[in-house]
Amino acid sequence: MTISKLSAVLPYAEIQSLFNMKEIRTAEYGINDLEKIMQLCGSDIFMLATHCATRVRQIYQTNVNLQSLAPLLPSRDPKIIYEIGNILHADTIQDIYCCRCEVQDEALQDPLVAAILIARVYPQDVYIGNLTFRNPYQPLPMDLRKSVLHTHKGLGLLPKFMANVDSYAAAHQCKNITWVANETSQAELFAKYGYSVDGYEVAQRAMVAGRTIPMSKRLE
Repeated sequence: MTISKLSAVLPYAEIQSLFNMKEIRTAEYGINDLEKIMQLCGSDIFMLATHCATRVRQIYQTNVNLQSLAPLLPSRDPKIIYEIGNILHADTIQDIYCCRCEVQDEALQDPLVAAILIARVYPQDVYIGNLTFRNPYQPLPMDLRKSVLHTHKGLGLLPKFMANVDSYAAAHQCKNITWVANETSQAELFAKYGYSVDGYEVAQRAMVAGRTIPMSKRLE
């Protein structure tokens, strides 16, 4: 049984073909594993929750009262997602997929090749919370890194992933695909795939600061 229909966004066959002489081990979690995902990816779920709440307040329900969230923010507890759901009287996360792929090679200190956290969230958005594609055999020297997160050469799979996300979103009648860029270089990269910085003031300030930049892609 498929753990989540969102698992279709993972270009697993392409990953396997890139390391065809090695076994790829994949750990996957879906909506029924939400508590486990919170344990593994607490900061990512907290970001998902606050991003969703901000979009609701700025775009979808401008009169919604989110004051009850304030005491929960300092701890960065991912379970804030439940309080947001209580406010909205709806499930904040409608589906979620979290995975980590590692190449089986004892010679590697860090065998990670791919990590994804993606969710369908209130009201009809797809949210990309974590995205990593890297070749653990090809670390990059400092002068070739585009950011502090860009430690290894990529796998060339971003176009395939983006196409998969677009297909999933269209099939589930989603209105937007959203993402929070860690820094300006990521924002510039996602802009090539049709994403733009959200128009509300918080997003514009983030763009000026060059970090945690909310972006979205409107689907026709």
